[in-house]
Amino acid sequence: MGNDKGIALVCEPYQGELKPYEEVLINVTIYNDSCGKFEDYLVSEVQGLPKVKFPVTLNVSGSPLIVTPNQVGVDYKSDYPLLNLEPRMHSLGVYIKQIKLTNTSPADMRLQWKLYNLSGTETSEDDLFNIQFDEPTPGSGDLVKLRWDPIPPKEAINGPFKITPMKTVIKARATEIFTVSFASNIVGTYNAVSVGETELIRQGDEIRKSSKTNPLPFYLKATTVTPFLTLDKLKRLDGSHLLKFEKFALTQTKKTTQKRCTEKPNPCTLRFHDTNRWTFQTL
Repeated sequence: MGNDKGIALVCEPYQGELKPYEEVLINVTIYNDSCGKFEDYLVSEVQGLPKVKFPVTLNVSGSPLIVTPNQVGVDYKSDYPLLNLEPRMHSLGVYIKQIKLTNTSPADMRLQWKLYNLSGTETSEDDLFNIQFDEPTPGSGDLVKLRWDPIPPKEAINGPFKITPMKTVIKARATEIFTVSFASNIVGTYNAVSVGETELIRQGDEIRKSSKTNPLPFYLKATTVTPFLTLDKLKRLDGSHLLKFEKFALTQTKKTTQKRCTEKPNPCTLRFHDTNRWTFQTL
């Protein structure tokens, strides 16, 4: 792996003595830190004989681009990484969160994000597949061959989520920081998926014949709520709260206080301001 080619083939045993009419089993183990289609040769050298080349073709699927582990707010236990933003009040401006991606391969990678809104898709009337009837495979006994071709969804242009930068090049074995922003003036739950389409940048790589990598899906979720506070005191019949103070105006000059607790049923941080009239003061 030290040659930064992305793959390594190890033969065990890699040398030895072959007796007359003897057979030796050679175990070939493949190590990789990249993906794509690779073509190379295994060369066998026997003393006193010409070299023999065995062509080797390898197809490695997946992607060397990963979501950097141990990031606060990222759920790694779901099917795909999920960034679940904390609940917040609507119309509170833009919420910003940073995420990190790491390129584990020895080659630079070109990345482009595509963002899709998932909220409302369960009730959408848009077709999800193109269904076609083709001629059956000869000898299969089927009357017809049914083919399902998925229809790519529309990208989110003016959705609540945004990612910057949308396009970039991540250097080999480097980590890149991306900014996820969210803003909404409407109460609700928002779900989206960002798909990172990646490609390895080949630079003088003679054994890699394909730079294809699998896309990297990354789920986004946010919730907006309506802010309100409650007081730990029963309401009157008219629906209001009453704090009653009893004092003699001429003889009692010491301040009278009452402690009350405001309760926030929303799982988000609220900012509030009290306005009082006359001689009352809130501390």
